Amino acid sequence: MDKTINFFSVCADFIVPYNPSSTAQDVDYEQYILPFIFFSLYSSKNAKCEIVVNRKGYIEEHQEALDTLVKVMGYRFKIREEELTQKADVSRFLLEPSIKCDYTYISDIDILITEKNIERYYAKIFKEIDIPYSNVQRKGRSLLTGTFCAETDRYYTKEMKAKMKEYLEKDLQGVRDEYVLYEMMFQVHPLPSQEMSKNVDRYRPIHGIHNNLRRPPTPPSYQPDFPSWDMTNEKRERFLTISKTTEYKSMYPYFTDSYKNILNKIRL
Repeated sequence: MDKTINFFSVCADFIVPYNPSSTAQDVDYEQYILPFIFFSLYSSKNAKCEIVVNRKGYIEEHQEALDTLVKVMGYRFKIREEELTQKADVSRFLLEPSIKCDYTYISDIDILITEKNIERYYAKIFKEIDIPYSNVQRKGRSLLTGTFCAETDRYYTKEMKAKMKEYLEKDLQGVRDEYVLYEMMFQVHPLPSQEMSKNVDRYRPIHGIHNNLRRPPTPPSYQPDFPSWDMTNEKRERFLTISKTTEYKSMYPYFTDSYKNILNKIRL
C-alpha cells in the first residue's frame, strides 16, 4: 500500500514595497494558497494538504473557492487561521501539522507540485538513508534547504517538538529560516551526510515549479546556475496537461489576475 503524504506550508500576507528596479513588487503570498493546495492534491490520491494562514478571515473571504476545491478534489485539505509569533518562512519548521500522514512535505508556498505520486519516491529514499528527513546542507554552510520531506513519526519526536517550542519563543528577527532549521537538526536529528548534500537532485529535488517572483522563470544565459523556477520541459508539459483538466478549469477562475500572469510565464 502506498504511503500518505501531507503537503504543509505557512503563509503570511505580505506586500513587497514598490521598487522600480525590482520585479518582486506587490507579491501577495495569499494568492499562492489555492494553487498550492490544488496541485498538491492533484499529484496523488494519497495526498493531503495543510496551510497555516497568519490571520482570521481568509476562509470566510474565499469560501466559494474552497467549496469548489472540496467538490473537485475532496475534503483532503485543512486551512488553519492562526496568529504567527515568527515569520512565515521559519514558522513552517516550528509548527506541527495536525493532519497525520506517513510523510510530511514541508514546502515553500510558491511551489506547484507537478510530479505524480512523490510519496513513492520518498518510500525509496527513506530505505536508503538513516535520518528521518531528506534534505541537503547548502555547500558546507550552516544552512539546510527550506523545502524537504520528512518521515512524520520519526521526525516529530518528543525532543523535536520541545525544540520547536523553544525556538518559537526565541527572538528570530533577522535570522535566516534555513539557519534555524540547521540549528534544530544539529541539536535533535543527525545532519545530512556529505553524500546526500552532494546529490541535491536526488535527496532534495523540487517536484514541480518554484514560481517565486524574486527569481526569473529561467536562468539568464550568462549565468546558468542563477536561482530560477526549476522549470524543465517535463515539468512544463505536466503543468500544461493538468491545466487542460476539468478539475483545473473549475479552480482557475478563483486565481487572482496577478497569479494568472504568473501561470502565463510557465506557458511561454
